[in-house]
Amino acid sequence: MARIYRATGDSAIRDKAVRLMTGFAKTVKPDGSIGMRHYPFDKLVCGLVDMQQYAGHADAVPLLEKITDAASRTFSRENLPAVPNKMYGGRPSEWYTLAENLYRAYQLTGNPKFKTFAEVWLYHAYWDKFANTATPTDAHGVHAYSHVNTFSSAAMAYAVEGDSAYLRIIKNAYDFLQATQCYGTGGFGPRETIVPSDGRLGRALEITSASFECGCGSWAGFKLSRYLMQFTGEARYGDWIERLSGNRWRALCFCCPRESARTTWRPA
Repeated sequence: MARIYRATGDSAIRDKAVRLMTGFAKTVKPDGSIGMRHYPFDKLVCGLVDMQQYAGHADAVPLLEKITDAASRTFSRENLPAVPNKMYGGRPSEWYTLAENLYRAYQLTGNPKFKTFAEVWLYHAYWDKFANTATPTDAHGVHAYSHVNTFSSAAMAYAVEGDSAYLRIIKNAYDFLQATQCYGTGGFGPRETIVPSDGRLGRALEITSASFECGCGSWAGFKLSRYLMQFTGEARYGDWIERLSGNRWRALCFCCPRESARTTWRPA
């Protein structure tokens, strides 16, 4: 809603976002506890950053600081790498996406607590597979959406830290995804999985309708492409955005089990 307001100037939708955020704030405990673990916390941080950055709502940052202090005290930091062929093998699930929005919070506020907490969630165990190659042999078998989304954390690490290794990683990751993981529509991740580059991407269409061409995967691809265009100025990175946003077909994703049992390809 904050982003829609920024794009359209629709004050009614900004007011609604403020009401929702204000109501949510009343549920936060005095110590900042929100009853969330890593995955929903990441989305909340994104929303609160957006409320300040795009909607200019000053109450967002104090709330963001409060919940981040609580998460810093209580979150598990095992940071186990995802296990190939075991869905959501990273425990707690998708911890490796948190750094992006915490770095955004740091850029917005200049408060070093956000940068410090972002650095806890850097996913070197996966990112380093792309440090010097766009053809890694052991990057498959993991959850597709979150392992594309984690590269946005690497992108923000580059934006904040300035270490060219992060830029090299996300450039190689993009080339890997385009060469081995994407259908003509730009969609990726059959059965929510990064697949080996042995033809399995195409063969998956013979056995499942769950090609995962849905909103979260598109969002992850959009963000990675946007960061690369911003950092390099190269228009080629916009091609993936065009394919994702121009996809005129709807495929129900595997994370909706009642739907994915049916083959339901049809025009959007």
